[in-house]
Amino acid sequence: MCELPPEIIDRVLDYLHDDHRTLGSCALAARIMVPAARFHRFDYLDLSKRSRIPKLVPLLDAAPELARTISSVRVQHLVLSSDGSVLLSRLPSLRALTLSCLDPYLPQTIPLIAQTHPRLAKLCLTGLAAFPPASDELLRLLSLLKDLRELSLYHFDTQGLRDIDAACYKYPAPPHLYHLDSTLSPCAPLISRWIHEHTLGADLQTGLRSFHFFLREPADVAQFDGISALWAEKIQHLDVQFSPIGSIALMMWRGGFALSDYVALESCNLRFQFEEMCVAENLSLSWIPEFLSRLSSRRLRTVTLSLVVDNMEDLRSVMSENAVRELNPAYFNDLRVLDWGAIEKALTKQSLASLQSFVVEGRGSQTLLKEHIQNTCQELHARSLVSLVTVGDSKVTV
Repeated sequence: MCELPPEIIDRVLDYLHDDHRTLGSCALAARIMVPAARFHRFDYLDLSKRSRIPKLVPLLDAAPELARTISSVRVQHLVLSSDGSVLLSRLPSLRALTLSCLDPYLPQTIPLIAQTHPRLAKLCLTGLAAFPPASDELLRLLSLLKDLRELSLYHFDTQGLRDIDAACYKYPAPPHLYHLDSTLSPCAPLISRWIHEHTLGADLQTGLRSFHFFLREPADVAQFDGISALWAEKIQHLDVQFSPIGSIALMMWRGGFALSDYVALESCNLRFQFEEMCVAENLSLSWIPEFLSRLSSRRLRTVTLSLVVDNMEDLRSVMSENAVRELNPAYFNDLRVLDWGAIEKALTKQSLASLQSFVVEGRGSQTLLKEHIQNTCQELHARSLVSLVTVGDSKVTV
């Protein structure tokens, strides 16, 4: 074992990053594998179950070197009010934290984090709280995290101060956030306006530069456009996930979705999740080239298309109204039903002359789709723009 270069051993262990049992066996097998095995095992810890923390604290006390490998933690509500604070004091390398089901403990939690981990770079607030914080209180709390760079809001809301046009500049200056991730979070416009008010007149490298948004219904499209009006000229990396209730036509019946305003984009990910099959009868598929045609950034280098559908592989969901349905990445063979002529027209227009790669994610054999693109999209094929990437069989339950 010692005759193998350490970088080869590290590379092998990279493939075991989520196999905790095997990582433990590797660490016991040879001392040279201990650092990499520890990194993969302890880099991220899910401590949503409260019973895990009392077991972890004594372990860190006995082996302090383990604490330095922990950079990301997910914790549940109530945890940080007692033994969770003890845990935080033992994690010197913590850079990312996910807080879920916060309930009334956010006012105590954020100051504690700011005190013990002032260099925290990534924070995720997730879950509907029974007692959501007031909006102005949330702004004051986030302002304590001076080094925060990425903020994710997942099903997270606040109460009060619904007039987001209020003078956000009156509140403490926000941290220097560059990435905002909003999934079904009504307070995202407040956060974006707060940051905007404090960065007016600043250079292009100040303020938000990366944005992830989740679209489900017309109100989400309106919210996206409101944030776009503030940040479209600065955002360089955009990730939009479409998961419409019904069809995209219903989600878009009010119009909007100002994708053409994003003139500084360097990369754009469009991720679609449909409860229908990937077949010609699925009218929502016709919106894919429509959205691609709205891209207009002359700096755009990479566009990624991801499509998750119901492949009807478990026919039990057809036989019962209450059956759980599983959505999976579309097969490459099925992606031939997309309007590739319209996709080619959208991606080869003059304003997208800098485009270097159109990444299409899927699974299964790529042969038939490659032949289809070669026969129907001569310019895309000649420029070698299309890159087919096989993704894992990640299931989405609906």
